[in-house]
Amino acid sequence: NALAYASTTLSSTMMNSVFQFYYVKLYLDVYRLSSGWFQVGQIVFLIWNAVNDPLFGWLQDTSNISWLSDRKKNILYGAPLFVLSFLVPWFPQYLHSVPMWVLGVHMVVVLCFYDTMFTFVVLAQCALFTELSPSQEDRQRLVKYSQIASIIGSSAVYFSQVISRNATDLSRLATFCVFIAGASYYFLYVSATNMKPAVRRDVPTDSSTGETASFATWLSQVKQILKQPNFLL
Repeated sequence: NALAYASTTLSSTMMNSVFQFYYVKLYLDVYRLSSGWFQVGQIVFLIWNAVNDPLFGWLQDTSNISWLSDRKKNILYGAPLFVLSFLVPWFPQYLHSVPMWVLGVHMVVVLCFYDTMFTFVVLAQCALFTELSPSQEDRQRLVKYSQIASIIGSSAVYFSQVISRNATDLSRLATFCVFIAGASYYFLYVSATNMKPAVRRDVPTDSSTGETASFATWLSQVKQILKQPNFLL
């Protein structure tokens, strides 16, 4: 369980470290996106990032759809789209000579698509932490293996810098990102198919009252997030 759990951490850390490290440089310095459109994209991204965390938590906890309420299937079925969302920015061939607004919309879609799949998969993994074992010792082992996987995964940035010659060779960077995507999908698949939850989670029933209450809770959480001073700043 510990190795399988850490495999998701390894995958998400590899992709997220590279994505977060390069996307600003990519759109501003390579694609020449205007600062105005970049700021608009960041605002939309931050709002969606604040909303989708409680949204997917609510969906995964209350959905009557079997695969959506199954944490392992969330990772297994979300893995292909997660990998695809990571790959989208690295192939600029279709972005040459396009209007600035098209490039701006492209960045908004890329950021929101990536954040959606990152949240969907990693949220399921976080929820599985308490379901894999009730033992404190086992949970400490999960944390230890996950931290090691995170350190290994974050080294992807270093290798990407070396291979792409400090991001001056985009074709090499894109090739490396394809490798990262393939490796990440493999580890996500291994993780989803090998984790064995020891704690049985109650599957939601067709109670409209329960769903209404859960949706109200989600709306309340979203309102609280949007009113936070840190978010408004």
